[in-house]
Amino acid sequence: MTTKKILIACLLCVASSMIGLEANAQQKNIPAKVRSTGESKSGGQKILQWIKDDLRGYYVASLANGSVLTVSMDGKWLQSIHPVLDKKFPPIISAALNPYRIKGYEVDNMVIVEDATIGKYYNADVTSDDDAATLYIDLKGKIFKKEKI
Repeated sequence: MTTKKILIACLLCVASSMIGLEANAQQKNIPAKVRSTGESKSGGQKILQWIKDDLRGYYVASLANGSVLTVSMDGKWLQSIHPVLDKKFPPIISAALNPYRIKGYEVDNMVIVEDATIGKYYNADVTSDDDAATLYIDLKGKIFKKEKI
């Protein structure tokens, strides 16, 4: 390995550790109300990171199990999104996706959403060679929204 490559590798290591320290420092600046709400809605899962979204006016917490929580700036819970394996989708939800599978669509990015305003529903992305959309499916298996992606 040349000296130049070693120097570049060292700089990358130092830079990545500095970024990690900055991220950890920012985690301490989360308001107590926001942190408390996140911890109570995390279901015992460890919160890996908080991200503040000033433009939209909320904090986003990523959890160890892949879930994501959204909490308003004043500490009100807004939404939880949990990844779901296809095998774990209720049969009624899988049945709503079957017409897309039969037509050759790929179904992925399946999640269950708990929303403070709308309630509980499922999302799944469906893609084919000429179409891509996110489907919003209620608990009764009815697709109530199809959003092009």
